[in-house]
Amino acid sequence: MITSEERMRILQMIQDGVITAEDGIRLLDSI
Repeated sequence: MITSEERMRILQMIQDGVITAEDGIRLLDSI
C-alpha cells in the first residue's frame, strides 16, 4: 500500500518534470 509520503514524492516528481503524469499514474498503480 502506498503511503501519503510516497504519493507526495511522486506528485512532486511529476511537477518537477522528472517523470510524466502518465509515468506517475503507472507508478502509483504498480505499488
